[in-house]
Amino acid sequence: MYVIRVSPNDPTFYMHHAFIDNLWEKFRQNSQTREERENQWATKNCNDNHGFDVQMKPFTIQNRDGLSNQYTDEWYEYQTVRHCSEQDATCDSRFYWCDMKTWRCRSRVVYGGNCTGYEGTQICYNSVCSQGKCVVPPRIRSATKSRIEDGNVSFRERVWAKTVLLDKDGKGIEDDLSRIVITDSDTNQTQIVFHSGETAFPEIPGTVYLSLPKPRAGKMSRVSLEARDQFGRYCQAQCMNETSERYQVCQPFLNISLNSEISSPVSFTHSMSSRTFLNLDLSLHPRQMHPEMPYMVFVCSRKLVTSAMIKQAAEIVRSPVSTENYVFFRVAVYREESSNYQIEVSPYSEIGPIFSSSIEKAASAFDPNIVFVQAPNPELHKEGVRVRVSILSNNNRVQCQIKCTEKDGSMHLCDGDVDLHSDPTLSQEDVFTSDPLSLPVLGWNMKGHPSFWRHKMPFLSFHC
Repeated sequence: MYVIRVSPNDPTFYMHHAFIDNLWEKFRQNSQTREERENQWATKNCNDNHGFDVQMKPFTIQNRDGLSNQYTDEWYEYQTVRHCSEQDATCDSRFYWCDMKTWRCRSRVVYGGNCTGYEGTQICYNSVCSQGKCVVPPRIRSATKSRIEDGNVSFRERVWAKTVLLDKDGKGIEDDLSRIVITDSDTNQTQIVFHSGETAFPEIPGTVYLSLPKPRAGKMSRVSLEARDQFGRYCQAQCMNETSERYQVCQPFLNISLNSEISSPVSFTHSMSSRTFLNLDLSLHPRQMHPEMPYMVFVCSRKLVTSAMIKQAAEIVRSPVSTENYVFFRVAVYREESSNYQIEVSPYSEIGPIFSSSIEKAASAFDPNIVFVQAPNPELHKEGVRVRVSILSNNNRVQCQIKCTEKDGSMHLCDGDVDLHSDPTLSQEDVFTSDPLSLPVLGWNMKGHPSFWRHKMPFLSFHC
């Protein structure tokens, strides 16, 4: 209803005006004679278009013709509302309930609506009034979700993307009954995905993971989405307009392709473990890291939620300060495949033990030249942490050429020392984490379409 250009198409809009007409006809019948109904007119009008003998645009009749008794004489009449009584405590519709305090039939309140003061009555439709709100008992909630999930089949090959469901205040909806129906336009297969429960960084509150058909090279997958909140109410899609940099009402369709030119600007991945980090730049210092709102979100509200409110929901999400004893950071080690090297990380002060591992064991599964090492957590040490990284073979130091890559991209020879600090301006290596689940994507900027993702080089590189 809040989209003005389409609100007259809403059935509720028609019913609203029909009810107003009913109230007006009641006034005419109770307060005017038959002759007065066709001739009495307001003496003060808003403008000339509201005159008694003026054309009723865009029709060819005059305003006075709308007062004719002929409408209710020959064409229709308004049925009076039947209220309940002590003798018959029922109402004519399941959308009414009998208020036994006044013996009147009243409209029921929808699931999730305000029922303050009516606890213990039947005011709630398909729900019960508890603490001023119409809610569904946990047992019924579980059965409702099971009924919705019945027959739900996952796409055989899929990728993951993110969206967010927001309420009237621009806050994320954290309810496991909020859901999205995804329909593959090619096969007409549907899948329902639910909010997964309580979110944790880097997830934005209200995050829902979209299971989408996996795109093939040279082929595009097209899906339609229909989102509903925990009360079953329709949610309006809003998409980021890259020209105006604002969220606007849009059609809930996504094109998924490996080719960014024909794909919606959506961040997606085939990896279940990596999907958490979509729309996040992991090449930044932890203090500078925050998620980006997905390209398409859903607003579950009859009130206007502005683009600024949508963006704010993501901007306030920040990485929590880690209290773990150690963090992981990356070192690039270029070596012969047959070499059996170890890597060692030695803190300069007595703030933690020496870390040592075989390079083969510590290397990334995706890039064997990237090695993950451990150091004391700089968040726990106000002055920061300085460590020396060495490459060893049979407990002897290997003479390697060591290069350091600065934040501006320049590279120079260095001695293998690296400073980690909670202050980004004092940290030589920005990219570190205490979360082992993020290691496969550490250093990647995963915002936007995957073809635009970029990887940041580690501060230290060893050429052995």
